[in-house]
Amino acid sequence: MSSSSPIPEIYAGDLRIQILSDCLIRFERADASGFEDQPTFHIQSRFFSMAGFAARLMPGCVRISTRLIELQIPAYIKHLNEIKFRIDGRWQNLKKPESLAPTDLPEPSLLPDYWILADFPRIIPPEHGATAPGPDFSSDLLSGWQISDNHEDFYIFFPAAAGYSRFRRELLDLTGSIPMIPKHVLGFIYSRYHPFRDSEIIELIRQFKIRRMPIDMFVVDTDWRFGGSSGYEVNTELFPDLEVFFKILHDKNIRVMFNDHPEPYDHLALSPFELQAREEALGNLLNQGLDSWWYDRNWKTALDEPAPGLGKDVWGMRLYYEITRKKKPLNRVLIMANVPGIKNGDKVAASNVATHRYPFWWTGDTQPEWLSLKKAIENAVNEGIKALLPYVSDDIGAHFGSPDPELFSRYIQFGCLSPIFRPHCTSGECRDPWEFGEEIERVMGNYLGLRLKLIPYLYAAAREASESGTPLLCRCDLEWPEYKEARAADQYLFGSDLLIAPVFTPARKQKNGTAEFAVREIWIPPGLWHDTWTGKIYQGPAKRYFRCQPWVTPIIARDGAIIVGQPEILNTAQQTWQSLTLDLFVPEQKCRKNFQLYEDDGISNNFLDGEFSTTSIRFSRASDLLELKIEPPAGEFQHGFAQRSWLLRFHFSRFSKLASISFNGTMLLPDCYRFVSSIERPASLPFICRPGFTGKESGQTLEVAIENHDITQHLRFRLQIA
Repeated sequence: MSSSSPIPEIYAGDLRIQILSDCLIRFERADASGFEDQPTFHIQSRFFSMAGFAARLMPGCVRISTRLIELQIPAYIKHLNEIKFRIDGRWQNLKKPESLAPTDLPEPSLLPDYWILADFPRIIPPEHGATAPGPDFSSDLLSGWQISDNHEDFYIFFPAAAGYSRFRRELLDLTGSIPMIPKHVLGFIYSRYHPFRDSEIIELIRQFKIRRMPIDMFVVDTDWRFGGSSGYEVNTELFPDLEVFFKILHDKNIRVMFNDHPEPYDHLALSPFELQAREEALGNLLNQGLDSWWYDRNWKTALDEPAPGLGKDVWGMRLYYEITRKKKPLNRVLIMANVPGIKNGDKVAASNVATHRYPFWWTGDTQPEWLSLKKAIENAVNEGIKALLPYVSDDIGAHFGSPDPELFSRYIQFGCLSPIFRPHCTSGECRDPWEFGEEIERVMGNYLGLRLKLIPYLYAAAREASESGTPLLCRCDLEWPEYKEARAADQYLFGSDLLIAPVFTPARKQKNGTAEFAVREIWIPPGLWHDTWTGKIYQGPAKRYFRCQPWVTPIIARDGAIIVGQPEILNTAQQTWQSLTLDLFVPEQKCRKNFQLYEDDGISNNFLDGEFSTTSIRFSRASDLLELKIEPPAGEFQHGFAQRSWLLRFHFSRFSKLASISFNGTMLLPDCYRFVSSIERPASLPFICRPGFTGKESGQTLEVAIENHDITQHLRFRLQIA
């Protein structure tokens, strides 16, 4: 055992075994340069806090014991499959992977005894990474990158012993964290393959604003340049003054993304000339005001792979990410790229283990079919588990052709209830909602309004994804792994408290031929769940069938749910969160719920230095007493306002009624609050209508408005239920 390294090590000839934690072991065979301790392309850090272990010499082997596993390693080991491990009394042999290609990650409901990650190909980046090297590398065709031979470098996880949460945390500690996205990514991203003039874009943005559908990011597809698909010379016929165009959109709080189908400058992917030319080309436009790049490998030409086995998709992500970070060091980096392993909506292979470091992603060019919509839902949900990708998206409405209005409506509904909302289409097609008629325009306006209202709720989920890897779309077996029904990827938890079941089949008519509806089977998880459309309460676990009108996607709230929203329909940059709403689903049973509202400036990296705040919101029921506590913000973020207004909506079931309510110890009189009855049921959507959203089977909604409350003081409400 080595005493010079902080990582416990055992050597056997040209093999080294490092004990990284009590359920994570590294097995490495030295190559020509020896053992490797530097970060690699895939592995960012190998230092974990060890809880302790014991090593014991036995005849012909070494036995290592940690808190969770035992390993038996032959003294003259030659191959990985000679190692034995024991969990719960059973000795087993490890098996070397048949292939070094990426594999999907273990799933929470099907945790294996062990899972092996191969650092292949093992590539050591220089300090400058994928950006241009200095002049010292002019004679180095690899610009300082080190590419090792085909050797063995394996990381052996023991997920069944560790549990899913710890497995995921250690995988992220090893391979790198999921970055915190800019807040505007959660808004409306407009995209279309069309040769827009700058004046056309400005007018289109005005049209969306008139219709109360504010755009947060405008994606200019490849026609921003001469030739359409290669080079970086700006098409001045369409954009006569690019810097002025960027400034006009920035003044409207709109970010700009350009699509790039890159051609190699030099067929040596790591050569100084290739890296220098790419950085100059991308950086020139970033310096003029471009905000982000869409790295698109779905084209006739593509970047070369820097080493066999390292795909052009994940290599391009790193290249574009690091160049953007170098040119815009104060801002969070955002790029858009293909999901490795998904080709035009079809899952064909596993993603590279480093992909999660470069959000966000889309699934390629799809067809306007109901099956494509179903795949879009399942890809977005499954990749959050199988690859730790929380921002997988689809072309809303599909890339090719023209979907019928009903299909497009369902695409919109799913898109607005997913991490990324980006309608898109190919040349000659259009996804502007008014092109599909007034009903589709109304649906998009309502669902986009709901999405923008939920930005505070979603931003907290984005922060959680960055900290723990929890996806924004949670497959239900993340919380209920013991139920096989929970593995379904066509429904998901949207954030912590909303169960969403997108509709992906066409409507059918009732027997009398009048009303149209789609039938949606939903698995209701354990506990009580509130249908936000009707007020009906469901007891899980159970399967239920829902009849969904063309504008209805099932949105089901957990008993005791806390949904934080922004009241106005605004561009995300205009959301100050000085005024917030709380939709609270009064629990029918004893309950304790907690929600952490997360706030920062939404764009910079200052949060890494502590410039953020969290506001704890606690909602509980004991017997017939409800209590809501909103604590003052904790943290260093400067809000820019000293007072905050709250609109609280307590949604009662039809089995409960309010007896009394107090605020900070003072009983509130009836003129301090109001009730909304089912007679006032809105015609739009849950959460976004001012009178509430009570349905025919719901009870009353109690509304309490607290105006201009001192942000440094807590709020406490106590409700007695009759």
